[in-house]
Amino acid sequence: MRIIKRLSFILITAVLVMGLTACGKKKDLVFTLNGKQIDKKSVDVFGLIYVAEHSIVDSSRLNDVYEDGKTYSEYYKSDLEEEIVLSVLLSKEADDKKFSLSKEDKQEAENRADSLIEKLGEDGIKHFGIDRDDIVDVYRLKLHGNSYAASIGEDTGEDNVDSDMLKDAGEDSDDSVKESDGLHVEDRYVKVFQVTFPTVVYDDSGMIMTDREGELIRVSSGEMEEMKSAAEDFSEKAKEGEDVEKLLKDEPAAVKGVERVLKYEDISDDYKSELSKIKPGEVSGVIDGEYGYYVVKLLDPEDDEHAELINNYEVQKKTSEAKEKLYTKLFDTYVGADKNYRNDDIWNTVSINDYLY
Repeated sequence: MRIIKRLSFILITAVLVMGLTACGKKKDLVFTLNGKQIDKKSVDVFGLIYVAEHSIVDSSRLNDVYEDGKTYSEYYKSDLEEEIVLSVLLSKEADDKKFSLSKEDKQEAENRADSLIEKLGEDGIKHFGIDRDDIVDVYRLKLHGNSYAASIGEDTGEDNVDSDMLKDAGEDSDDSVKESDGLHVEDRYVKVFQVTFPTVVYDDSGMIMTDREGELIRVSSGEMEEMKSAAEDFSEKAKEGEDVEKLLKDEPAAVKGVERVLKYEDISDDYKSELSKIKPGEVSGVIDGEYGYYVVKLLDPEDDEHAELINNYEVQKKTSEAKEKLYTKLFDTYVGADKNYRNDDIWNTVSINDYLY
């Protein structure tokens, strides 16, 4: 009988301890988002990372007004909350879509954690009651979500990018993305040094003048003939071997020379015709242009570097747009107007000032 009572006492004690522990953990939760829970310790790690990534070091300015009556401190805290919410939701979405964190990102999380620990020092780690694993976990969560979000706007061709999510995020199917990207890859850019003999009127600030109807104001017909003659003379001398930029110094101030990178499909037929007649380093005949007569020295008929730059910009723009749409979708789905996702009793005690070191 005594043995039974003793066992009962042990069981009751264990249940009470487990209950108290569970209550403690529950009370420590700050965010609950799509089944994923973030406690105060993780919030502290997010805060420390946020301060480091945004290079916030001057606490004296945190009480200054940022905009709309909101202080810098309030703005940063609001931005921190958004970053936490979106990181958690994106990581959860990545988990649901079986999107794995790459080995490179895992190593990056380790490297960033070590860098942050070096800045914080042992005292900083002890102050917040966190360790290296806590920091690595948050970095992995952030990188996981960011990698997944970036993949939505890229033509990865991988099965782990869900086509329905692409549609939900406002993107086209894989086939149309490839077709769209293909157009950018095929764009041709030419680099030239263009000398312009103007046939339009400029104001004192150097801006081209227009009339009330928005039409370009032209110089007189006599001046146009003079400009054309000067352009022809310039072209002939350059073709004979004289340096274009040296020749330019002898021209009136209105005649300008500048290096330009032009999208081939956007230039006029006359311009294309002249370019087709010359090789890199050679000079064209006179081209009748919108703003005057042009003489160009061909520098690069296929500026692949610029084409790649433009293509990368377009891809990044598409990726960014897809990420924003995905963020909005996830936030509206799992947060919206519902404030139960956040424990205000704890969140109200959080201050950006606490994370400055």
